[in-house]
Amino acid sequence: MRSFGARGLVIVFWSNRCPWVDRYEARLKELADAYEAQGIAFVLVNANDPEAFPQESLEASRQQVQRKGYPMPYLKDEGAALARALGASRTPEVFVFDARNRLVYRGAIDDSPGDASNVQQAYLKAALEALLQGRAPETTETGAFGCLIRLPQDGR
Repeated sequence: MRSFGARGLVIVFWSNRCPWVDRYEARLKELADAYEAQGIAFVLVNANDPEAFPQESLEASRQQVQRKGYPMPYLKDEGAALARALGASRTPEVFVFDARNRLVYRGAIDDSPGDASNVQQAYLKAALEALLQGRAPETTETGAFGCLIRLPQDGR
């Protein structure tokens, strides 16, 4: 039996109010289902300012997990320390780390935010396949598409 995330970790910056997150929800669940069994952990992170957007609060995020049935942990990045450290700016935006905690891919899930049937480049899936094969992804960075993360102003 492998330990949680023994082969890698995918951090996805997420939101309770972003319509682009809603469009990616099913795709991300499918990827998590396929790759968590192979030792890659997925974590959703909400870094939005709950004072500016009450629907991004810890309690609202807990309710979102219950409503949506997310199969992975959904964490609140209080003060947005993780978002700031990684340079996250959008939801959804992914960061893929290998088993040695090296960042191997950051950016978009794929190239079709509006419609899953139009995906030509499945960036996250390709990065995960490369990770499992022990090689670096061909594409290591893409521009994330989605809602801007509204970071707390004072780092709370």
